[in-house]
Amino acid sequence: MKTINISILLGVFALVFSSCNAIDYEEDFSKDGFYNSPQQIYFLTKANQKAINYSFGAKPISYTEHKLEVPLRITGQKATKPLQFKLSINKEKTTAVEGEHYKAFPMQADVKVDSVNAYLPITLLRNKLSAEKNDSIKLVLRLEATKDLAVNFSAEREIVINFDNVLSRPAVWDYFGGVGLGPYTRVKYLKFLEYYDGDEAKWAADIWQTNFFINAWKMYKYFEAHPEEKQEFDKATLIQYVPYL
Repeated sequence: MKTINISILLGVFALVFSSCNAIDYEEDFSKDGFYNSPQQIYFLTKANQKAINYSFGAKPISYTEHKLEVPLRITGQKATKPLQFKLSINKEKTTAVEGEHYKAFPMQADVKVDSVNAYLPITLLRNKLSAEKNDSIKLVLRLEATKDLAVNFSAEREIVINFDNVLSRPAVWDYFGGVGLGPYTRVKYLKFLEYYDGDEAKWAADIWQTNFFINAWKMYKYFEAHPEEKQEFDKATLIQYVPYL
């Protein structure tokens, strides 16, 4: 068995101890070596999604504003006092214009006591958005550090809000001429969608069902009462598909 030189071991231990004493505990660590970081705040998004997307397209024409609540979360325990967070707009990436595409909003707010969540309300505006094409309008927000909250999670420090007013013509409309709905127009489709809470998925799921034709008849009756809208239908054909008439 080899003999260990005690003096060498003592020298190594002395060197290690000296090195440890020389460490300058800064930022997230205290001098006694404990982790002492401030709580972090970050944008809370669905897995692998770094953007929030919204479209006015299928909403009624009278729906000109949408209040979006952007979710945020802090790490660790619930806040024991109001914790201030701060925002900035990434002007290089942002194409939205304040006053035209969104209303001004506060650039700082608090995470409330007894909560780990916060919500930033932003009002999006419709009137300046094109109904014909996607203008690639986006608002890019960035979290900034405060005395209360750090922002070390780089991937969750920024959020992109994309919004538009595009309503695509449904391909299935090509088949509607045979049931009396007439040619496609944006105005007609928007009115039809009102009976489905502006939800294109609900509308699509209802196609050819009894309720679909009941709502189609409601749409027809609306435009019959508003001839100034100048929407074309084939009433004689449509009525054949509407039950109870």
